[in-house]
Amino acid sequence: MTEPNYNVIKSEHGLAIKPWTKGVLLEDAAEKQLLNLASLPFIHKWVAAIPDVDYGTDATVGSVIPTRRAMVLRRSAST
Repeated sequence: MTEPNYNVIKSEHGLAIKPWTKGVLLEDAAEKQLLNLASLPFIHKWVAAIPDVDYGTDATVGSVIPTRRAMVLRRSAST
């Protein structure tokens, strides 16, 4: 069996965060933001992040947030 190319971080709510950051620095602020996302009640299974994930204003840049019975919308500051 091959080893996955992502890390697994367990949140205190039991949901996993799967950042594809093996061998790549994950900023503490971005990890904290991912943990906050994983604590939302409508997250489905886990939160994922791409290798160049960064701390963002509203959500982590490069995060994938699957939801259950919810839609997350982010409007541009220019609208």
